[in-house]
Amino acid sequence: MNSPLLEGFKEPIKKSFASVFEEINLSTEAWLNKTKLLTIGRDNYAEFIAAKIGRFPLFGTSREVSVGDVYTRVQISNDIESQRYKSRAQIEHRLRAHRTSVAERAKSDSSITPLDAINSGTNGFALLGNPGSGKSTVFRHLAISAASGTLIRGRLRIPIFLAVREMASKSKSVAEAARTFFASLDFEAPDRLFEALARSGRLFLLLDGLDETTSHHRQALLDEIIELRAKHPSSCICISARPYSLSTGMQNFEKWETKPLEFSDRLIFIEKWFSGADDAKGKRLIEACSRTPAILDLGSSPLLLSIVCALYHNDLEIPQDPDELYDRALQGLLGQWDAFRCIARNTPIAELSISKRFVLVSEIAARLFSAGKIVFSVTEIEETKAVQAAYDRFRIECLESCELVNSLTNDFGLLIERSPGDFSFSHLTFQEFLTAKYVIANRTDIDLVSEYRKNPRWSEVVKLVAKMLPKPEPFIDALHAVSRLGNFTHAETLRAIWMMNPICSIEVRNKVMQTIATRIAAATKHCGVIKIRIVNNELNIYSQRHEELSGFRSMYLRGLKRQIDDDDETKTAKSKSVWVNRSDDAKEILTVTLPVLLEILATSGISLSSLGVRSVRLFEAWEAAGRRPIQSVVFKDIKQLPNDADA
Repeated sequence: MNSPLLEGFKEPIKKSFASVFEEINLSTEAWLNKTKLLTIGRDNYAEFIAAKIGRFPLFGTSREVSVGDVYTRVQISNDIESQRYKSRAQIEHRLRAHRTSVAERAKSDSSITPLDAINSGTNGFALLGNPGSGKSTVFRHLAISAASGTLIRGRLRIPIFLAVREMASKSKSVAEAARTFFASLDFEAPDRLFEALARSGRLFLLLDGLDETTSHHRQALLDEIIELRAKHPSSCICISARPYSLSTGMQNFEKWETKPLEFSDRLIFIEKWFSGADDAKGKRLIEACSRTPAILDLGSSPLLLSIVCALYHNDLEIPQDPDELYDRALQGLLGQWDAFRCIARNTPIAELSISKRFVLVSEIAARLFSAGKIVFSVTEIEETKAVQAAYDRFRIECLESCELVNSLTNDFGLLIERSPGDFSFSHLTFQEFLTAKYVIANRTDIDLVSEYRKNPRWSEVVKLVAKMLPKPEPFIDALHAVSRLGNFTHAETLRAIWMMNPICSIEVRNKVMQTIATRIAAATKHCGVIKIRIVNNELNIYSQRHEELSGFRSMYLRGLKRQIDDDDETKTAKSKSVWVNRSDDAKEILTVTLPVLLEILATSGISLSSLGVRSVRLFEAWEAAGRRPIQSVVFKDIKQLPNDADA
């Protein structure tokens, strides 16, 4: 039995359906029983739109949801990324910036909504997008909107939503699929009805997933819709596909491409995803993402964002367990998304299981990353010999690199063509995670410590390796031994590792925490007599050397910012002052990394007595303040010490 809510949803559809056919002069058509069309046919159509098009299973869950309840605005652009030339430096800068500035990214001036794009044009509409970018949901939403009375190019129209994957098994044409659709709803003379709608300009055809069939069937469908568009230009015809399926020109069709979800829309998506399932948990995830926007770097598409929500819903603490998030996301891209939608894609790596696909892409990711390449060509992949190495392990005939790159780009969306001939992983995080998987599988984690010491670009890989190693003690011990606690990048890397709660013995944890506490204590003594006051989350250090310490801190941070902003590695190599291996980095610890190091100690939960620093003045004040997070350090003249401050 239908709920009153669903019945209420059908009423606008019935009204719009009747209005369309009242405006079409079909009364003279002998084949048409208009009374039956506007009663039984209308009711069946409204039922189909509401129950079939308006609802779908949500990936990563056992839930079925309404399109209207979860649809989040998708922005599209006719500025197709793979066709736009960009320098590698520009692409690399963008890839790195995505991780740190997800909340501040501005919307492209050329981005608009799909409905606005359709209404602004007169040609056919072709929507391109990578796996899980929201194409099918966009088309379902457009179908529901049009069926409910939204004007499409100034007219009420009858939307027909056809999924190509459902047509593929019988190699049906568009006309045949439309006839089958009308016949299933008990419409009389369905072939004539389809022709009448097209001829009158009341047809709104949505052909979804043109890539989800054979190349022969796809070409036949393309030929048919181009002919249909030429024959009935006043009808509105829309198709969706992954980019490679529509790589050639299409007469009288305009191509548009889905863009990554804006940060505000990602938060809206989370709110809608959890609505009715666990509103409180959704609110907690939104709050966590607002505090740490980088959590949602991976949520650039509805598919990946659904995985984030599903994992959090199942009690995964995403900031502590990013490896689980990346693993599940990659499984989705490398086959589970197609399996969920019952698509047996004709891909060159179809014979490889998902686990073997992981081995293959890990080999490619690691060898490219070791060579310093996050943007690369097919030739550069060939030069790494990664593909041959992986297939040698599988003991099967090797695939051509060009064919493999096309498959990873077109079939799975793991690679993206950022500029003609230049590719990257869809997220830099994916390449780093796969590199970490390779390091662990090949037991080269201790070698990684040396690489990281030479170049901080390995820091994300180091974090993931420390988190994923089943016995990380030797790795963590070696990492702490080479890390400079006064080096901001090193300190941040250590903080991130301990925040992820690696599987580490109490003995090693106590040892490294004691080293950190002892170094902080030594730094305070090295920098002369100081007195402490903590106000809110600000650490005030009163010293006779306050001007020297403040100046040193400013100089260090300016140098650090120059290095972070510099995308040219050759320039970075010439400016190493910030990263010098100082045997005595007490000033850096006190002026730059102290808040980070205190956060590491707070995360450990180890008492200051156990660490042997309880009587140190700085730690006494911090303990009295409840080990609160320190967000900033300020140096002041000891002569300005308030009377009620620590003596």
